[in-house]
Amino acid sequence: LLSVAVLGLASSASRLAVDAALAELRALALQAAEDRLSRVRLDPRYGGLDTLYSGVDTDLFGIEGLTRRTEVEHVMRSAPNALDYKRITVTVTGPLLSPPVERALVIAAP
Repeated sequence: LLSVAVLGLASSASRLAVDAALAELRALALQAAEDRLSRVRLDPRYGGLDTLYSGVDTDLFGIEGLTRRTEVEHVMRSAPNALDYKRITVTVTGPLLSPPVERALVIAAP
């Protein structure tokens, strides 16, 4: 009976360690996404956001397989109301991130 209790505790402890590691990985992924959006938000070069930030960064924080993809979509419309804004979407994926972490931001033309 004592050995069953000890094995149960060991199993619970290992599961807790795995859950904590996955939570830390999700936190790092969220930090990577928010960091990119903060940089975009502070950049005064509206016209160059597409070329400056679109792309893929790999092995974030030295973690193999952790990838950040930044997409910049330029939306322009003249009628019936004029619109000019950019939608920036940052997606962080990794082998243990399911679902991926995704954050978005909309910046209007100055």
